[in-house]
Amino acid sequence: MQTRLLLKISLITSLLGLILLFFLSENLEPKLISIEEIDERLFDEYVKISGEIVGVRKTTGLYILSIQDSTEKIDVIVFKQKEKFSFEKGTHVEVIGKVGKFRGKLQIEANEMRERRAS
Repeated sequence: MQTRLLLKISLITSLLGLILLFFLSENLEPKLISIEEIDERLFDEYVKISGEIVGVRKTTGLYILSIQDSTEKIDVIVFKQKEKFSFEKGTHVEVIGKVGKFRGKLQIEANEMRERRAS
């Protein structure tokens, strides 16, 4: 009898924990930072930035967007299969992605991108 009760309690606790982890993982995202805060310490970490598209370069498999906020400018890499909207200069966007480096220059590989209204 006691073994069955312990089994039920452990199963319920495990399920509640898994459900909690699922909801937390869906709602967690990095804190918004300015572009000038991105440095070597954030390499391979996820960041969230907000800014204006000031340049767009198209290559075979990706877009290279230059995003500028009030502090700095950085290149954001968007793979074409992740494309959800057209990229135009002057569009204000919010980007969540991983900090990387290409040819000695820091950049962000976009995981998620959404258009924002200019403030």
